[in-house]
Amino acid sequence: MTPHDKAVSPSRATSPANLPPETWLMVFRWATWPPPHVKHPAVYRPFIPPSDEAELAEMISPLEMKRTLVLVCKRWRQFSLQLLYEFLILNSPRQVATLANALDENEEYRGYVKSVLLRPLGPMEDMRVHPRDVLEILGRCPNILIIMKPWWLAQPSDDLRGHPASTDHSHTMHEPAHPALFPDFVVKSPVLTRLDWEYSCSMNAAFFHDFVGHSPELRYLYVTCVSQCFPFVLSLDSPVAVPTVTTLRLNVRNPYLFNAIQKWHFPALTHLIVESGPSELSQMQMQALVQAFSSTLKVVELGAHMRFMLTDYLTPILTDCRSLDTLAFYISFVELPDVEKELEAVPWAVKHVRVYIKPNLWSEDTHPGLPVVPMNVLHLARWCTSLTGLEFITLHGDWQAVWTDSHKDLVNARRILKGGGWRIELGDSKRAEFSDACGNISGTF
Repeated sequence: MTPHDKAVSPSRATSPANLPPETWLMVFRWATWPPPHVKHPAVYRPFIPPSDEAELAEMISPLEMKRTLVLVCKRWRQFSLQLLYEFLILNSPRQVATLANALDENEEYRGYVKSVLLRPLGPMEDMRVHPRDVLEILGRCPNILIIMKPWWLAQPSDDLRGHPASTDHSHTMHEPAHPALFPDFVVKSPVLTRLDWEYSCSMNAAFFHDFVGHSPELRYLYVTCVSQCFPFVLSLDSPVAVPTVTTLRLNVRNPYLFNAIQKWHFPALTHLIVESGPSELSQMQMQALVQAFSSTLKVVELGAHMRFMLTDYLTPILTDCRSLDTLAFYISFVELPDVEKELEAVPWAVKHVRVYIKPNLWSEDTHPGLPVVPMNVLHLARWCTSLTGLEFITLHGDWQAVWTDSHKDLVNARRILKGGGWRIELGDSKRAEFSDACGNISGTF
């Protein structure tokens, strides 16, 4: 460039400062995607991993980005405020008080809230959030879609052994408290579609009853209970009745609650997911659970838990759910029915079997290079032949090694699956490709 040449400045129209608001909103949205109310929908999806501690970091990371965006400039603050308030974490008295003031001073913020994480703190009382403060905030936000009170945020001292004797347990969100203690704080959630709740003495069972009783749009109910509380603490005398719930997901290790759920009433329930159960879970308990909802159940899914390897739970499910359409399970975490025994001549109604392949790190029966025991795949194929109404098999996870390995059990399994007359698809809706004994692709089904 010579001294006489003029520098060409970029057009003001192409400057980032002149981008339309819609573009900024799209950029901010993708920078903080996905929000919890999208990541945790109120509809059934097969083989969603169970809730665990890793979720907290995934939730906090986008929050940090949102807090940064609102501090850049007034314009960015205007664009990102709705994103900042769409997800609330109620985790300390000071934070809750600050949030309450913001909602008081800016009424429009209340409509931004879509999801809430209730995080109990302890063990000192002055560190805990008063239930009344939480209920006031929830009552001001009419557009909440999901409320989460997960088991992994409970404190070790939250069971009854860690608390001093007291006649009034209303001072913490995670101790027993009856709604009668707060007669003026009934929270109505007009659009709440999903509730994830640790139901135990440490997470206040009475508030659970209050939430589900005032949520006319509730469709997805995720109940956990990892505590071994006694029945009188769990408020089991009042069965839950929600006419709108279509999906019930359970990680209930407390035997008292597991048995009590059989008395709950969900007339619209179509999907039941059992992640885990009590340590002494019997066939009769599983049978009683599915029998309670058998008139409407269409899909039953068992989680990846060692407990389901100890006993055949699939047969009682099939026996008592004659209208069942789909059965889903993890092949390395389930005890398949014994096909060598003479089975009862009953035309099973199930039309669709979903099978997830996931390595079982605790299993002693392993095969080098394979994520599953070959005999289990052969057992699965033989068992499928006993399902007289079976039409579809969907395979989730990575089955590539299973389809190409020359192990004799896998070769026999592929032969049975290939000749079964079923439509076999992978989890991404692609047709499964089978190999012959030499590893050559021999068919697509």
